[in-house]
Amino acid sequence: MPTIKDKNRELFISWYKENYNNKFPFWVVVEMCNFNDISKFYKNLKPKIKKGMRTSFLYNYEYIESWLHTTVLVRNICAHNGRLYNRRLVITPKLLSEMPRNLNIKRIFTPIVILKYLCSDKTVWNEFIKRMELTFHKYGESIELELIGFPVNWQDILK
Repeated sequence: MPTIKDKNRELFISWYKENYNNKFPFWVVVEMCNFNDISKFYKNLKPKIKKGMRTSFLYNYEYIESWLHTTVLVRNICAHNGRLYNRRLVITPKLLSEMPRNLNIKRIFTPIVILKYLCSDKTVWNEFIKRMELTFHKYGESIELELIGFPVNWQDILK
C-alpha cells in the first residue's frame, strides 16, 4: 500500500501512521481524497461494483461517471480562478433522456442541470436557485445568459 504524504496534518492520519504502520482503513483514505481523486477512484471501479452502487446514486454508473468528470472540470476552473462566462467546456457529459434536449452542452448551464440531478436535498437546491436569481438580478445588465448557455426558460428547467 502506498504511503500517505504528510500534506494533510490531521491527527487521525498521524495516529494511523504511528499505530498501523501506514496502513489506513478505507474511510481515512476517502477523507484525504479531493474531488478529482474521488472521480478517478469511481471511474476505476469495476462495472459490477458501480452497478451495485446504483441504489445510492439513482442513475446508471455511466451517467455518474460522466457527471463526476464534468463537475471536477468545472470545480477546477473555479478553483484556479478561471472564467466560466462565455467559455466552451472541453468535455461533453452524458445526458438523461428526461433532460432538456435544447441545451448548449458546452456551456456552464449543462453542469448546473447535472447538479440538479445530483442534489438530493430540495431545500439546498431551491436556495441555490434563489441565490442564482438574485445574482442575475443584481448583475443583469452585465450578463448575457446565452453566453453561459442559459435558455430563456432556465428557471423552469432548474425548478
